[in-house]
Amino acid sequence: MGDLIADSGSQPCPTCGGSARPIVYGEVDLETLDGLGDVALGGCVVVIEQSPAWECRRCKARWGIAEAARVRPRRGTSGGA
Repeated sequence: MGDLIADSGSQPCPTCGGSARPIVYGEVDLETLDGLGDVALGGCVVVIEQSPAWECRRCKARWGIAEAARVRPRRGTSGGA
């Protein structure tokens, strides 16, 4: 499984017009983080249809809606109930 990550495309920041970077949700280890490139960390809790999808590199504004995709399970858990 991977992390929840949005594709920002070329959408500019609605606040300042700066460029966007995707927000990654889930537990991310340093090796994975290195492979993701320029991303913002959104934390382990994702509230679908409420959590933002993008962050501005310039002003740090967050916008958009994270969609259900892939979420990395916490280490040491089976991912099941």
